[in-house]
Amino acid sequence: MKQLIFSIISDQTIPNIQVINEFRDENTEYMMLSTPSMQHKGVDTWIAQACNISPTVIICNNEYDLSDIEKQIASKDYSQYDQLTINLTGGTKLMSMAVFNYFAKFPHCKMVYVPTPKREKPCYKEIFPQTAIKEFTAPLNINDYLNGYGYNYKMGKLSGLSIEYSKAFCDFFCHTDMSQYDEAMLLLRKYRNKGKGVTKEEDFQRVKPLLTDSHFTPQEEGKLSVVEVKYLTGGWFEEYVYFRIKEELGIADDCIVTGALLTRNTMKSNEKLYEQLLGEEVTTTHETANDFDVMFVYHSTLFVIECKTSIINKIADPAGSGRLKEENILGKTIYQVDSLKNKLGLYASAHIFTLSDFRTMRNVEDKGKRNNITNRLTELIDRATYSHISIADRHRIINAHSLLEII
Repeated sequence: MKQLIFSIISDQTIPNIQVINEFRDENTEYMMLSTPSMQHKGVDTWIAQACNISPTVIICNNEYDLSDIEKQIASKDYSQYDQLTINLTGGTKLMSMAVFNYFAKFPHCKMVYVPTPKREKPCYKEIFPQTAIKEFTAPLNINDYLNGYGYNYKMGKLSGLSIEYSKAFCDFFCHTDMSQYDEAMLLLRKYRNKGKGVTKEEDFQRVKPLLTDSHFTPQEEGKLSVVEVKYLTGGWFEEYVYFRIKEELGIADDCIVTGALLTRNTMKSNEKLYEQLLGEEVTTTHETANDFDVMFVYHSTLFVIECKTSIINKIADPAGSGRLKEENILGKTIYQVDSLKNKLGLYASAHIFTLSDFRTMRNVEDKGKRNNITNRLTELIDRATYSHISIADRHRIINAHSLLEII
C-alpha cells in the first residue's frame, strides 16, 4: 500500500518529525507545504535530514492568500496513493484550513494534529475522519530534535569515573571551604582553557592538596590528563547531573548528551544579509557553535541544563595586586542559555543549575552590602524568569528527591 505523509512546514519542526517517524513505512513518500520564508531558513532541509527522507516541497507564494495556497496544493496528483496521512500542525491557520478542506474529500485520508507537549507521554490527535487521542510509539531522540532545528552535534567525552564518585565529590564540594583551593583551581582553569593536561611536577604539586582531600586518584601518577582537568574544574558537576537524570528518569543513551558542541550552518539564511553588509557575494560556509553541559529529551521536550559549580568566578586581579577578583557570571550564563533556547523552538526547556547557595551569599553583616547582593540576585532571577529560564541553587538541587522536581 502506497502512502503519502503530507506536512505543513513552520518554525516548529518537532511535530513534523514525530508524525513522519510514527507513520512511515517502506512504501511511504513525503510531501511538504512550505513558504518562501521557511525555504529561506532551510527548515525543510532540517526535517529531511532528521528523518533521512527526500520530500517533494510545494511552495505557496503567500501563506495568507487562501486561493494561492489552494492552487499550490491542487498542483500535485494524489490519486496514486492508497493512504493519505495529513499533519495539520504547522503553518498558518489559513494553510491548515486549506489543507483540511482539500484533503477531506479523499477516501483513505487520515488527518492528525500534535498539541504542545506537557509533562506526560507525548500524544497526537486524530481529527479526521474520526477523533481520537493516541500516544506516539516512535521515540524522539536527541539527534532527531537537534537535526530538526538545523544543528549537528558532537558529544563530549565522559571522564570514566562512576556516578558514586561524582556524588562523593559533590558532597566534598558542598561541605568544604573551597576557598582554600582557589589558587589550585585558577591554575587548573588555565590548563583547561589551553586544552592541556598537567604534566609539570611543580604545577602538579600545587594542585595535589585538592586531589588528596577529595580522594581523587589520577590515572597516571604525578600527572593530570585533559579529561581529568576538565572533570576537576566543573566537569564532575556536569556528570553528577547527567547520571542523576539518567537514573531518575530512565533516559536512554540516545536521548541524553553531556558536553555537547552544537554547530549550525547559518550561510543559507544569512547569505543576502552577508552580501548587503559586506558588499560582495559570500560563498564560504559559516557555522555558529554552542556548547552545553547537559541536554536530554523527555516526553518530546528538549531540556537544556547549564551547570555551574559557582556563579562567582574567581580570577586574577587585572591590577596586579596578587589578590583574586570575584566576578558574578550568572548574567552571562543567562544570556548564553537564552540565546540557544530561542533557536530550539517552543519545545525547549532551559535551566541553570549552580551549587552556589543564594541564601548564604546574602549572609553578610554589612547591611549595605547585603542589600546590594540581594538587589543584584533579584535582578538576575527576574531576567531569567522573563526569558523562561529556571534557576536551581545548591539548596534546591541537593534536597530534591528527584531533579524532575526542579525542571
